[in-house]
Amino acid sequence: MKFMPLAPHENSDDYLELSKYDSILSSEDIKHIYRQINDLILSKDFDLQQDKIINQNIKVFPVLQYNQFTNKVITENKKLNYWEELEKEFGIHEYYSVSYPIFSIDHQTAIISFGHHCGSLCGNGSIEIYQKKNGKWIPVEYLSMWES
Repeated sequence: MKFMPLAPHENSDDYLELSKYDSILSSEDIKHIYRQINDLILSKDFDLQQDKIINQNIKVFPVLQYNQFTNKVITENKKLNYWEELEKEFGIHEYYSVSYPIFSIDHQTAIISFGHHCGSLCGNGSIEIYQKKNGKWIPVEYLSMWES
């Protein structure tokens, strides 16, 4: 599992189209969210800790290690063999990714990106909005979903 920030996909001030969710997020929340994303992109990677994962069947591998692997595969021009190289390097043929949670000003709303990556034409993911209600995080909206 890798843990990574949400990243802009387009040159737009509102590339996640958060303004469409004005019933959930204020304009100040939206500015605050984009500032967090920009700060995370510039910061060092943060990794989940294996001992914090309850399901022992899930193996966490650090973002730095994954990024080094990806750079090596690209540098050695093994991009077409990415999935074979992933199996050799990590002993896996698929993985899940989750982004840093990005919070509203009051910390009652969060945006998180999830992905399941299982091959060049295999995978799915979403970017979701969660709100804290009665002490539990509840999904309230999908910003985007993808499937391959």
